[in-house]
Amino acid sequence: MRARACRRTLVPCATDHDVRLPGPVRQRSARRHGVGKGKALVEIGYLRSLDRCCGVPLCALLTMVHRVCRLCVPWRLPESPRAFLFIKLFGLGSMVLTLPCVAAVRRRFPEAALFYLTFRDNGELLEMTGLVPPEGIVTIRTDSCRALLGSAVSAWRVLSRRRVDVVVDFEFFSRFTALFGRMLRPRWLIGFSTRGAKGMWRGAFLDSPVCYNHMLHASRAFFSLLRPLGVEPGEYRADLPALPASDPDSRRKSPGPSGRLPPAGPDTSTRWIVVNPWSSRLLPQRDWPVEHVIRLIARLLKELPEHGFALVGTGDQTSTAEAVLRPFRAASGAPRVVNLVGRTSLGDLVAVLRRADVLVTVDSGPAHLASLTRTPTVVLFGPETAQLYRPLGEQATTLSLDLDCRPCVHAYNGKRCRCRDNLCMQGIDPETVCDAVRERLATATRDRCGPAPAVICGQDRCRHAPPGAPAPPETPLPSSPSPGRDGL
Repeated sequence: MRARACRRTLVPCATDHDVRLPGPVRQRSARRHGVGKGKALVEIGYLRSLDRCCGVPLCALLTMVHRVCRLCVPWRLPESPRAFLFIKLFGLGSMVLTLPCVAAVRRRFPEAALFYLTFRDNGELLEMTGLVPPEGIVTIRTDSCRALLGSAVSAWRVLSRRRVDVVVDFEFFSRFTALFGRMLRPRWLIGFSTRGAKGMWRGAFLDSPVCYNHMLHASRAFFSLLRPLGVEPGEYRADLPALPASDPDSRRKSPGPSGRLPPAGPDTSTRWIVVNPWSSRLLPQRDWPVEHVIRLIARLLKELPEHGFALVGTGDQTSTAEAVLRPFRAASGAPRVVNLVGRTSLGDLVAVLRRADVLVTVDSGPAHLASLTRTPTVVLFGPETAQLYRPLGEQATTLSLDLDCRPCVHAYNGKRCRCRDNLCMQGIDPETVCDAVRERLATATRDRCGPAPAVICGQDRCRHAPPGAPAPPETPLPSSPSPGRDGL
């Protein structure tokens, strides 16, 4: 009864986190009660429902129109495309994995104009890489349904005037991006085929449907979309652009709303380990237990007296971060533990990662962002597998458990999971993570701004693998209470 009352009156109560309201309703409720300072985002679940309910009939209609148009006016792939559009909306880490594709197109067609469509939160990172000019980055807002629709229409108008020749849709099975790309009327539309993917149908109007190979690393799977353009898999390079140096004044800023690390001084640390133990609300199954985080920081505080520790994350984990910091505030190690959860912008996070000796993180955007700053990383994989989503480069060590139920999150189920007991994350022992951190500190190089590595590997002895070699298979950790390290 209390849940029903909450649903009717939209008044925050103890059951708010258990009652799943529709996206627009939740947005109006947040604005009414001041949640999130009036910046309520459109729920991902609502976007998925909209993509399914409205996308299927629209894809069917556009498929019939497309077939009739192809009978009347047969099209073919242009020999020298003048403009390319890449589409990747969801996932900061996934967008990083598409950068080798953008670089390959830039090498093959140096005279062509490049455009990239993504959500506004990802646009800043894309501009930092320099692969796409700022005027070619087109973003869509997600702070409200009205803003989402309005910015999508504006993006379509801008790109329509650019007369894009080729559209490459990096989304796995999104109907919205396929419809958007087709409505731009490009001369060629490339995307993943939904043949054999139950419930993922998104029409038959792709000019070059490419079968998604779920055995390949995601970056290589994205690269397979370039084969219709004459870019062969052997041309794949896993190199990533190094982000530009951070603001020189960033070291003089104090922690606070700016989200920067404190300056070096007699009472503060000069070397830092950044910890990102939680993921977004989209996949809470990736979160590492709070007690494990406390044990890890407590042990490293004793073993590494010259290091400080910084917690990072989104604003959703503010209360959880306070629970982690509470035991250390009562101890003498409080100045060495800094809370930056909910305080860092994307630029701030890049500056923090540049100062970090090691990043300990779950499988999320910061893990892939660290590959752009050349920061040594220890990544904890749970619902997903490192064989498909490990960060590019040699600087990452991955940890996971060998359980029969994983991976339970993949492209074919829309990356949705109903698991309420993430044993795959609970079983990763803090002592094992601590050993991996010490190993990374021992082998880390201070020069992270050199040329990017050209392989997907997590150990130094694999540096000389050939550029076209496939990624080594994942060797998961044993399912015992004390897991080991991946053999990638």
